[in-house]
Amino acid sequence: MGNLSTCCHSNEAEKAEQVEAGTHGCLKPSEPPLASEGLSQGEPIDAVTSGHLSEGTLTRDLTRSAMSPELLRGVELRRTLRKRGMIWRYKPTDLSLEQRGELYEHSTHVQRLDIFLSHSWMTAGRWKYISLLCQFGWRSMLMAWVLGILLAFLLCLLDVLPQFLHVSIIATDDPYPASCWLMIFGWTFALAGLLLAPYQPPCRFVRSSELCFLDAVCVHQADPLLMRQGIDNIVGFLEASKELRVLWSPPYLSRLWCIFELAAYRKMKPGGKISFAPVFVEASTLQIFMWLYTLNFAWWISRTLRLNTAWFLITMLLLVSGGCALIHALRLSYVSKRSLITGMEEFDVHQVECLNESDRTSIHAAIVKWYGSLEAFSEYVRGPLRQDVLEPMKAPGSLPFGYMCILATPAVTTCFEGVLAFIKVNKSWEAILRYSLSYIFCFALCWLPAVLLLMIFLCESWATPRSSCASGFQTLGIVLLGCMLSMLGAAGALGAYFGGLAAILLWLGVSLLFAGIVWRYCGHRRA
Repeated sequence: MGNLSTCCHSNEAEKAEQVEAGTHGCLKPSEPPLASEGLSQGEPIDAVTSGHLSEGTLTRDLTRSAMSPELLRGVELRRTLRKRGMIWRYKPTDLSLEQRGELYEHSTHVQRLDIFLSHSWMTAGRWKYISLLCQFGWRSMLMAWVLGILLAFLLCLLDVLPQFLHVSIIATDDPYPASCWLMIFGWTFALAGLLLAPYQPPCRFVRSSELCFLDAVCVHQADPLLMRQGIDNIVGFLEASKELRVLWSPPYLSRLWCIFELAAYRKMKPGGKISFAPVFVEASTLQIFMWLYTLNFAWWISRTLRLNTAWFLITMLLLVSGGCALIHALRLSYVSKRSLITGMEEFDVHQVECLNESDRTSIHAAIVKWYGSLEAFSEYVRGPLRQDVLEPMKAPGSLPFGYMCILATPAVTTCFEGVLAFIKVNKSWEAILRYSLSYIFCFALCWLPAVLLLMIFLCESWATPRSSCASGFQTLGIVLLGCMLSMLGAAGALGAYFGGLAAILLWLGVSLLFAGIVWRYCGHRRA
């Protein structure tokens, strides 16, 4: 949560002025917040939170789990993602007193909670919105993509949509009438499916929405009594939750309230699920998705225009340069993931500062009551807790399987454009079948996703701070390896297409073997 208190380092406090998502707004209701309040002296946004206790106030007991049923409130995850994630993107301290009171109306009384969302408001809310939107909506995105290409395919077969291009589907063939409608529909429908996922009712293909605890809407932001009760009964919310989901970002382990939530949840629910979800994963996935669609579209148009070698190389060079920037950014993101592992290995609760002395004393008292001493708790975080929640994340290649399915759609869409062109010119079904097996199944569904997973694996394996020059060469090496393997796969598909049944079976075996080896050693997580 990280926003119910003042628990951050002073240098992070200065960064709070530069992010769009601040703390969760436990300001005194008599003092409507202004964006600049409390920041002029380098004070963090949430330095005025936590029930308005002064440093001389008696320590509060934060270990009690019994709470009034009226206080237990939750909100559907899908509801927090509507209106482009407005609840996440706007910090409550930027809202008027009336608007902060309206946040509470998003939540309802519940008997239990599926997820307790633990996060730091020091991180911009848009990244957490994107992360949760993809976690919640990737199935809807995939189903919408299927619907889009099927609709475009049908409309093209019925000549409702014209074939306005001439494309060399196979390098040695003459150009065939073709189009790019499948690419346009597939990309549009996929993004629309993702954005509209929070509005879709649950069904067989749409994930049901969990009841979650989100501090900004489940703890009253305008009524001082309800605010104090909600903060002091945070353990009750944790005990009622099946899962503690940490939306991890670099400031997280420096926030004492976040550490308290980890300590309380593991103590109150020893068998409860704690999951760490680095927020950069989903943002990187969407960026790669957009780049892959751009790359496939540019390749398709280049086959249409029959560009000479020079122009083709220039176009590909520009796209590969964009890929280098994307891969390099991904590697830097994985450096931050390494800092999560290192942060837990070197954790010391004494080093987690809290500007509000009352909060620090109360949280330390609760930790001592649960774990015996602050030193014992630090040892527990460095040992059992770290192994419990981080061991699955330590192996590289941790992109969920569902996201890999999303990243396979651009190449599959391009291959279906070729199938459509073959059908429109009355190619034999034997040729269409050879093309489908060689390109769609072996190349687009087996070979290319494995290449992409291998590149992501290398991005994370080489995610160590290095000089800018050495790091740049590593990034270039990953991109060149990906390009060479992709061209090798394209050559294999071409040879299988012209080589007959024996060549297709050989290419099928090679592509499955390559994909199996890569998935065995480089991939381990499932969405």
